[in-house]
Amino acid sequence: MVRRVLSGLGSLLLPLVVLAAALPALSQSAPQDAPFTEFTWSGALSSSSVTIVTRLLADGCNVRVVLSASPDYSNPIYSPSQIANTAINNRVLRYPMSGLQPDTLYYYTLECQGVRDSAHPGQFRTLSAVPFSFSFAVGCCVDNDFNNQVFTTIGSRGPRFFLVLGDMYRNLVNVNNPDLFRSAYNNLLGSPAQAALYNHTPVVYVWDDGDYGVIAGDRTAPGRQAARQVYQEYVPHYGLPAGSGDVPIYQAFTVGRVRFILTDLRSERDPNSDPDDDLKSMMGETQKQWFFQQLLAAKDRYPVIIWASSVPWIDDSGVTNDTWYGFRRERTEIANFIAGNDVHGLILLTGHARMLAIDDGRNNRYAGGGGVGFPVMNVGSLEQPGELLGGPYSEGMVPGSGQFGVVSIIDSGGSQITVTLSGRNVANQELVRLELPILTAPAVDYGDLPDSFQMTTLAQNGAGHVLGNIYLGSRIDAEDDGQPSETASGDDLLRQQDEDGIQPTSVWRDGADGGVVEVVAHGRGYLNAWMDANHNGGFDAAEHVISNTLLNNGVQTVTLDLPIGTVPGGSEANAFYLRFRYFAQPAANPAAAYDGVVDNGEVEDYRWAITRSAVTVSSWQSHSSFPWWGWALAALLLASTLAVSWRRLIARQSPPPPP
Repeated sequence: MVRRVLSGLGSLLLPLVVLAAALPALSQSAPQDAPFTEFTWSGALSSSSVTIVTRLLADGCNVRVVLSASPDYSNPIYSPSQIANTAINNRVLRYPMSGLQPDTLYYYTLECQGVRDSAHPGQFRTLSAVPFSFSFAVGCCVDNDFNNQVFTTIGSRGPRFFLVLGDMYRNLVNVNNPDLFRSAYNNLLGSPAQAALYNHTPVVYVWDDGDYGVIAGDRTAPGRQAARQVYQEYVPHYGLPAGSGDVPIYQAFTVGRVRFILTDLRSERDPNSDPDDDLKSMMGETQKQWFFQQLLAAKDRYPVIIWASSVPWIDDSGVTNDTWYGFRRERTEIANFIAGNDVHGLILLTGHARMLAIDDGRNNRYAGGGGVGFPVMNVGSLEQPGELLGGPYSEGMVPGSGQFGVVSIIDSGGSQITVTLSGRNVANQELVRLELPILTAPAVDYGDLPDSFQMTTLAQNGAGHVLGNIYLGSRIDAEDDGQPSETASGDDLLRQQDEDGIQPTSVWRDGADGGVVEVVAHGRGYLNAWMDANHNGGFDAAEHVISNTLLNNGVQTVTLDLPIGTVPGGSEANAFYLRFRYFAQPAANPAAAYDGVVDNGEVEDYRWAITRSAVTVSSWQSHSSFPWWGWALAALLLASTLAVSWRRLIARQSPPPPP
């Protein structure tokens, strides 16, 4: 007996002894901390991705990003490694990170061959995949005091991102020398106050004249090519529709139900001194047509559209002040387009003028006949001395330095979004304010699986599709939220069934291609389907019965792979729930794409009853989906199975009979 106890203790202690011996080696192999980056910042934020840009202090380091939802970097996501080389990449490395979870706080650091950077750890919160409330900071006009307290004040508010409308730094070089622009970025991003802000707050940035290289700069500026090149090297920007290389930097992105459009009003701009005729443009014709297309695409899809203009819009001073006043003909053209196409929910944010100012639209009447104006906010000067420029503004004009704007979006996914424009000073005191309730018809189609599935409502990250040009069946409607229903029939249009795109056909059987459905597709897209065959209130991997099947416009037949046990024997009925989703693009992770809101397409949920001879759409309540005698038989079979299992268990645990 003693020998057995000691033997047992030995088997228990042996792993502990081995672990204790290994601890020194493990501690030596753990990542050590040391500063080796010059700066790090992030941008191009979405619900599932971000871009991180860093500059290394020296050549030769093979660096990767370590990203985690935990501050201790447990369960990390690693980027591919890159090598810093002054001659090849100026030691500036760009890391697009994808596959992230929505609305999640992430922490990141850089790691070089087992050593982690201790100087610039960063963090960001991804955007939500559904309509949500958020705020962002906005400002312009930095001088050379990069450590102004205003950057700390902005960071203390915890904005989801920081939108900079020009003059992020002063770099009046006016020569085509990329190294001079690089040096300006290095100085800016190496300053403690701004580095701290950008380490914890993703940036969205479009330039103005001070950081483009010349006061009142335009397309003739000698440094245009260098400015464009270095912007693309250093800035974690969204995709540029114009491409890469010597191209303008206009871009667009979406946050919840808000569409952002950023225009480049320097590198395509005609000189201020040109006659204000049909040829004079601040945007250039290509960018302007892109801008118009963005407005048309957004006006019926996004309740709020925010246009970022780096120069003031409201100016009737009679003086060419490097504002839209010098481009009055084009300003009227744009205003006429907005009014003529009923582009509603538009808010304009402007920079360049060193003041806070807000107008509710009454002084913005540049369309023919006066038109209907839209709200405008000038976002204040971060560091440069204050000035009054343009106007008037209905809510006032406050010149000064150490100013910034905060835009708050309150959006619960319903028929009203509240946008608040707030102008603040370095002490975080509000100087100007305008609250804008924006009424909008619901623009998202949601599902109607029972609440027990926990994947129907907004709060459950339920499936939804922003109304677009593809859908299933003869119609699609929108709701304020998901419509949970035991019969999966809560989603309708004026009491008419909206879910008419999928019909079961033929006789079903278990196995591959066991089920057949007829699909009415409106537009080309990709069909996915899930079936709760085991009745556990969810969709397991084996229950993903259609995967990214490409459909064209019209009626098509699609087969489903049915898990074993789906089709009952005899005349019994099996009632189960299905979810069909029609996507404009293939789902990235199709087996798990049964929830979340995406652009375009439709979700249709069903409750079907299946027998050996037919499949029918069911509208029964759940307690009547199976006959009473069926439940009784199932209970009897379960009891018998449990009894047999119990007897076998007792038999295994009973001592063997004596020999």
